[in-house]
Amino acid sequence: MSIQPIDLQVLFSRLEQLGKEQAIQKEVPVHNQLVQGAELARQAEAQDHAVNQAREVAGNGIAKVKDEKKKRGKPSDSRERERRKPDDAAPVREEVVRDPDLGRNVDLMG
Repeated sequence: MSIQPIDLQVLFSRLEQLGKEQAIQKEVPVHNQLVQGAELARQAEAQDHAVNQAREVAGNGIAKVKDEKKKRGKPSDSRERERRKPDDAAPVREEVVRDPDLGRNVDLMG
């Protein structure tokens, strides 16, 4: 079964239409990616300009702020005291052992 000349005419007339359809199909993922990127940028911009609402706190509604500077001076917990003891001790000087035969001779002949 061979291709008749009339079939070739129909195929050649549809060739331009098929080329356009394939070009559009190749552009669809790129276009979708651009749309998603624009949407993410719009959401990030909206989130940057939005004001976050504070959470409700149990009790009288006022959250207590811990002052870290005051806490640093006075370790209140025994675990904190134990943790700070090694820092307060004098630094231990490590003894360095040197070999008199190493590092003195240079081999130039290689």
